[in-house]
Amino acid sequence: MRAVPADQLWWGRNTLAQKGQAPYSRGEVVVDPAGIRPGDVCGFGTFGKYSATIAIVGQPDGGRALSMRVTESTTTGPKTEVRVKAVPTHAARLWLRTEMDFTAETALLSYSEDGRRFTPLGGTVPLVYDWRTGTFQGVQFALSCFHPGSGGGVLDVDRFTLSR
Repeated sequence: MRAVPADQLWWGRNTLAQKGQAPYSRGEVVVDPAGIRPGDVCGFGTFGKYSATIAIVGQPDGGRALSMRVTESTTTGPKTEVRVKAVPTHAARLWLRTEMDFTAETALLSYSEDGRRFTPLGGTVPLVYDWRTGTFQGVQFALSCFHPGSGGGVLDVDRFTLSR
């Protein structure tokens, strides 16, 4: 997945989405972050009224860090809150997981560097259906990769698994 020019998630035109399945569903991607360049923001999470993402962010020194961001879609435009700015990672592979609980109307995002032990990042986020400022399909899983300028890298996605 190539990093496209965009300032934030809502403007990234290459975002891949999959509808969340009620009452509970889990989406998980396995990625190789080696192609991420400084400035890239590539991740996995929710897409809707509140879009939450655990992103792999390319650092200025060439390293990588995990960030957790929540973007609220409003009538005046998107508003992004960075809940966790930077958790350094040197992993050759990363597992990114999003768990949606529609009965509790919340989602939880977590990551793993070994595919077995997952660490939640950024707390829960609301699952809200709002056709005026969200997406008319309801909350979706989203895989995204953007760069606020030109010259972005790539995120190699090994697989996406949807389970209930």
